[in-house]
Amino acid sequence: MRRHDPADFVVPEQLWERAEMDAVLRARDAGGLFQLIRKYAGASQTGLTIRTGIAKSEISAIMAGHRRVTSLDRFESIADGLDMPDTARAKLGLAPRRPGPQMAAQPLGARAAAPERLPGRRALGRSRRECGTSFLRCAASVGGRRS
Repeated sequence: MRRHDPADFVVPEQLWERAEMDAVLRARDAGGLFQLIRKYAGASQTGLTIRTGIAKSEISAIMAGHRRVTSLDRFESIADGLDMPDTARAKLGLAPRRPGPQMAAQPLGARAAAPERLPGRRALGRSRRECGTSFLRCAASVGGRRS
């Protein structure tokens, strides 16, 4: 007799477009996300554990509302484990998994243009004290240099 694999569940594509899923993703509510996956994909806590790498006791606590997921790394592992589409990942505040046209790979041998660099404080003629702790404020003052 063959045993059922708890990680063998399929999240319906339409689920990612539902209004309730949209609200859960935008609120970064991992508990609500897991509950919707259980409801519409038939996933068990064991299956969620296997797919996301999060301990079963933690998944239980998240679903019960006793714990909240706040780490982007944790959301990344959830998104990867659930094979979340890029539109849903964006609602969570995550980068797309598949590169878009602006991120397309360049052919071998092609060199990427060097990114523009902000000038260092020494290039601006400013001391560390003048720049203070905010380098960006110092770099932004390039145009209006004080003597």
